[in-house]
Order: sequence, then structure tokens, then C-alpha cells
Amino acid sequence: MSRDPLLTQELSGAELENAFITEVNTELEGIAEDAKTLKELQERAGQIVQQDGEKLVRIEQNVDKADENVKAAVDDIEVASGYACGGRKMIVIIVVVVLVILLAIGLGIAGGTGAFNRPPPSPPGS
Repeated sequence: MSRDPLLTQELSGAELENAFITEVNTELEGIAEDAKTLKELQERAGQIVQQDGEKLVRIEQNVDKADENVKAAVDDIEVASGYACGGRKMIVIIVVVVLVILLAIGLGIAGGTGAFNRPPPSPPGS
């Protein structure tokens, strides 16, 4: 059985077309798989960016809170410094007053004009 050359050419053309379509389909399937992988990677990257964004927001909030705490600490230190200076001044004043009193008492005793050197009052009618 011999084949007609024109029919053989047509079959060869049909086979070529089928082979070409099969090759294109294989390449399209590969591209579709690559697109699917790319989509998954983009979704994962989006999740990572969102998580990092949340972390950055928390970091920013923590920095703001630390800044507020530092400002409050500076104010507290200024108030405490004022109390410390006032307390030291009060101690100096008390020490000076006590020294003046002791000095006055000491001078009164040593000079004989103080209250301790006076003779006791005589009883009435003596």
C-alpha cells in the first residue's frame, strides 16, 4: 500500500502542528506554574512587610513612650533638686541658729553677765 505524497505532506503538517501545539502548551503550563510561584512569593513578601510594619509601629510607640518617660524624669529631677537645695538651706539655717544660741549661752557664762551667773533672788522680806 503506497501513500499519496500529498496526503503524507498533509499528515506531516498536521503532526508538526500538533507537536507545535504540544510544545506551546508545555511552555504555557511552565509559565502558569512560574506565575503561581511568583504569586505565592508576593503574598509571603506582603505578609513579611505587614509583620515588619507592625513591629515598626510598636518600636515607634516604644520610642515615644521612652521619650515621654525621659522628659518626666528630667522634670522629677529638677523638682528633687529644688527640694534638696531647700533642705540643705534649712539645715544650714538650723545649724547657724543653734551655733548662735550656743555662742550666746557660752558668752553669757564666760562673761559673768549671763542668766547663769546672777545670784538667786532673795526671798521677800529678807
